[in-house]
Amino acid sequence: MNEKTKMTIKRIATGVAFTVTVAYMLFAIIRFNYDRDNSLCMGLNVTIKDSADIQFIHKGDVQNFINEYEPELHGKNMNLLNTTELERKLTKHLVAIKNIECYKTPDCKLQINIWQRHPILRITKNTGLDYYIDADGCLMPIPSMEPAYVPIASGEIRDSFATGTLYKFAKFLNGDHFWDSQIEQIYVKHNGEVRLVPRVGHHIIEMGKLDNFEEKLDKLEKVYSEAFPEKGWNQYSVINLKFDNQVICTKK
Repeated sequence: MNEKTKMTIKRIATGVAFTVTVAYMLFAIIRFNYDRDNSLCMGLNVTIKDSADIQFIHKGDVQNFINEYEPELHGKNMNLLNTTELERKLTKHLVAIKNIECYKTPDCKLQINIWQRHPILRITKNTGLDYYIDADGCLMPIPSMEPAYVPIASGEIRDSFATGTLYKFAKFLNGDHFWDSQIEQIYVKHNGEVRLVPRVGHHIIEMGKLDNFEEKLDKLEKVYSEAFPEKGWNQYSVINLKFDNQVICTKK
């Protein structure tokens, strides 16, 4: 047998082996899915992926909903579980859900993974229709669960202003450790000017319009660090940042 014939036989053998391997893998996958879909559900696993950061949703909330929606989940045929529909219903039921994964595990359990929406500002209106703005700039109904400790904005606030300029301001506060700890309330006047109420110090902060808010707060932070340690935090009633290159402090 010459070398060329040997190479031809080797290529044929390799091709046959590859075909057999692929066919076996396809058969195994199909058989696995068939066996899994025709198996009985052995239970439910719920994971709140960001529970260390925020606790709007608890495992018990999800389990209680599943008990109502699928009261006989344990022992039910896996093929009868509609995970897509379950994701849709859970998202509608729990408004704090940002993302959700629902799938069947190899050990015949239903796995639900949830990521929560993160509020950064609470809008309070005279109508009583309060809502949060989350980190993505979306309006979020107030869940009937634990409150989020975020700044509260009130006054003359249109939804477009809330999701635009005010959201950018809240996003900045949320991302800055000092200002996130310092600003407690935001009041929007009818002319669009903004007043801030800090957590520390018996004064109010007149921001004016929220243009160049980073520069304004940078100037105020310098006043805090340079003047307040010497004169005290309670010497002033108003700190005005409305004017360029000026910080006007009004004594009590």
